[in-house]
Amino acid sequence: MRRLIGRSAMKHERGGVAVTVAVAMASLLAVVALVVDVGLLYFEKAELQNGADSAALAVAQECALRPTTCEAGATEMAITYAGDNANDANADATIPAGSFVVNPRSGTVTVDTSTRTQDGSAALNHPLAALIGLDPTSLEATATATWGVPVSGPALALTFGRCEFADHEPTGEDVTGPPINISYDVTDRRHCGPDEDGDGVADVFSRGAFGWVESSNCNIHVDLANPWVPGTSGASGSSSGCTSALLSGYIGQTVLIPLFDDCRDASRPLDPNPRCNGSDVEYHLVAFAAFHITGISVPGVNSGDTSVCGGHCSNKTIQGYFQRYVDLADAYELGEGTEAGLQSVVLAK
Repeated sequence: MRRLIGRSAMKHERGGVAVTVAVAMASLLAVVALVVDVGLLYFEKAELQNGADSAALAVAQECALRPTTCEAGATEMAITYAGDNANDANADATIPAGSFVVNPRSGTVTVDTSTRTQDGSAALNHPLAALIGLDPTSLEATATATWGVPVSGPALALTFGRCEFADHEPTGEDVTGPPINISYDVTDRRHCGPDEDGDGVADVFSRGAFGWVESSNCNIHVDLANPWVPGTSGASGSSSGCTSALLSGYIGQTVLIPLFDDCRDASRPLDPNPRCNGSDVEYHLVAFAAFHITGISVPGVNSGDTSVCGGHCSNKTIQGYFQRYVDLADAYELGEGTEAGLQSVVLAK
């Protein structure tokens, strides 16, 4: 038998449904508020981390170039980079005491970033979640950057004698050295080696000029722990994959190259008087350097400034200047090596 419900009972149930819906809506709004505001916090955290990374890299780069003066403006630089990476341009940054170590050829710095509002407060208000009683939140991020001398990493398959850098390196606060013209057929030079007996003449040969390291695409990976590498001493780099098109594209660019301090005939590695010419040469690599190419005059490429070589450039020269340079590609392993103007900065993982 079907039960009949009176109008008054139905009216009472309709009131109960309204209460249930109201409670459900309040819960839903609370969840939405949390989702929206937590999402904003994640976004703010990402900005702070980007700011910390950028600030640490910037301070490290400055210290790699100018180790004697970089500390004075480091905190101000960090605050600037932290703010530049914030959507509202507001973020704070500090360098914790004891985390900033600057040596002549290496160092490390840690940057801590934190939230800062337009009124100077460190806590962020929550536009929606505050309605349900969530207190303002402070966020922080940190990043550590290390800089130093690279001992392993990528380079162009072109190598210069250490003498070329020793005679033309940037000095003092200069970032670039003097323009030079390097001819490939200068194989022995005595005036940039050690002079322990003080007679004005180097006691050992120190190689000059340039050569090509064995490669298929004009790029190599150098590991100074294994310094002897095969190559060729000819003016043309085609055997190392350094085609005319590739070399032409490097004019006006700064390239990272290895320096060598010795070479030998690969077929006679113990010969005390190596020829160091031809297609069967090995180079002893000792350092990385940065060289800005202004002209190349080798077989297949002829573009250069004749004033650098006194108006008589042969087709066996590379023109440009060495640079004090900091690489930020995070592609190098740092270690105890010979410094030749190039340093690398890496973020700690």
